[in-house]
Amino acid sequence: VGQILLAQRLGKKKIIAETGAGQHGVATATVCALMGMECIVYMGEVDMARQRPNVERMRILGAEVRPAKSGSRTLKDATNEAMRHWINNPNETHYIIGSVVGPHPYPDMVARFQSVISAEMREQILLKEGTETPDYVVACVGGGSNAIGMFADFIGQVVEPHSISAGLDYPGIGPLHAHLFDSKRGIFLNATDEEAMVAGVELSRLEGIIPAIESAHAIAALGKLTFKLSDVVVLNLSGRGDKDLETYIKWGEY
Repeated sequence: VGQILLAQRLGKKKIIAETGAGQHGVATATVCALMGMECIVYMGEVDMARQRPNVERMRILGAEVRPAKSGSRTLKDATNEAMRHWINNPNETHYIIGSVVGPHPYPDMVARFQSVISAEMREQILLKEGTETPDYVVACVGGGSNAIGMFADFIGQVVEPHSISAGLDYPGIGPLHAHLFDSKRGIFLNATDEEAMVAGVELSRLEGIIPAIESAHAIAALGKLTFKLSDVVVLNLSGRGDKDLETYIKWGEY
């Protein structure tokens, strides 16, 4: 419903969709019938055979079901065919995607529309169990729409961050750093306020450079790594400590 309202707002005349098991195809055919819009649903030839009742439902609702005959003739290929159609007919056609896949903003948009599942579940479990937060939330994942809908209200709650440094007092991290961490190509360590301040003062006395407290955290991390005598180590000092003098003074242990 959300996606077809968007299609109408954009002035589109034709709706296309992909479907695997047929449920998204039936839903799309239903809203197209409701709004009086032409509907074409791509479905893998193999899936059409094993999900025949849904194929007939779509046709009864007025949709044209087009078989995807390439590759494995399943959902992947139906998605490919729908994408090709959309690319070749962008002006009149709107693609209603049934999974959290495809170009932005589709994954986010589908997730937001599907989040009604977890929102309603939180209300229901509060009445039944006296809590809004279950210990486990379980769902199957194909394209991922039902799973993200079930998970949506339980992800994104961020613990309030703390750092003595204003520049590090932030709870997020960019995707490149996240990838370096997941792929184990980068080593990510932490440092306490105390460790950072001690390291900042130590560098000041060894090198005559008062570092920004942000950079002092990196200096503190050196003590948590093991080096060989032959290792060449480069440390980035991202700023100087002029701006942090008040914090150094308040800390006072130097």
